[in-house]
Amino acid sequence: MSSNARLDLYFGNLNSPSLYRSVFHPVNFPEPIIGIRGSSFATTGKPFIWCPTLQALSIFFTKSVLMCLKGQSLTLPVLEGFKDSPVAPIGRILHKGYYSFIHDIFGFNSSGRSYLQLILATKNTRFRHTGPATITLKSDYLPPSRIHIYLDEKCINNDRKTLEALIRKLKADYTPRSYPCSARKKASRVSSVCEA
Repeated sequence: MSSNARLDLYFGNLNSPSLYRSVFHPVNFPEPIIGIRGSSFATTGKPFIWCPTLQALSIFFTKSVLMCLKGQSLTLPVLEGFKDSPVAPIGRILHKGYYSFIHDIFGFNSSGRSYLQLILATKNTRFRHTGPATITLKSDYLPPSRIHIYLDEKCINNDRKTLEALIRKLKADYTPRSYPCSARKKASRVSSVCEA
């Protein structure tokens, strides 16, 4: 078993990309956590809907892979911005508790802590201080080399041009909302509107 986590993200259609599957392998966890876009009746994984928080996380992880490919330091923030930027919904989902399917598709450790909190380092994401918020990858837990980005079932980790195109399109399609994704208010439902 690897000493590092692994994350596989599957996108379809570069002209209008969206995440349709995620596979997260936590450290010291017996089985991968599989996220499936669509019905709450899915039996093979954790269902999710494509919402601004997942758009923002998709930008974050894809950009982390691109930064690694370019040889840039991952001690630098991967995302930086203000309340209308992709930083905002990620910050909200980390600070508003675990009542969201976003946490379900990454899972929780034995102490009940969301793995997202082990993956992401945030600064000023509650916007209580002047200046932008930042989000950085905790590469000691999830190195960028252990993040795999797929487009139409093809791994594009070494395709700089396609990674850049995917990030541009994800950013162009990103639409900020006022509230975080919250689909656990009724435990059996994941069909509520995501407002992250």
